[in-house]
Amino acid sequence: AAQLADVRDGVEKLGAEARKLKVFFISVDPERDTPDHLKTYMASFDPRISALSGSTIDVAAVAHAFDAFYERIPGKDGRYSFDHTTKIYVMDSFGLLAATVDPQTDRDRTETVLRKVLAQ
Repeated sequence: AAQLADVRDGVEKLGAEARKLKVFFISVDPERDTPDHLKTYMASFDPRISALSGSTIDVAAVAHAFDAFYERIPGKDGRYSFDHTTKIYVMDSFGLLAATVDPQTDRDRTETVLRKVLAQ
């Protein structure tokens, strides 16, 4: 949630330039993250951020394509959580990976990366 809030803030800070962006949040938990659940969850963020999920196979394919890690961690009473990559993948206008942004990256650096990609 914290990283999504950072993305929301970054999109807002970009102002009119943000209209060139397509921002997606991809869930690795299709079992819990149904379309209705994601719609409710995403209401706290910028409406320009779209949430995506899919079948277990779809999620695995996307994770593999981006060399992203995720693992379901069993808990008590049938509960579970996920350990997962939390990078932001920045794609250029050709759909190619232009940059990644780690959660530790400060907001100014993230904005610089986004502006650089938008200028291409």
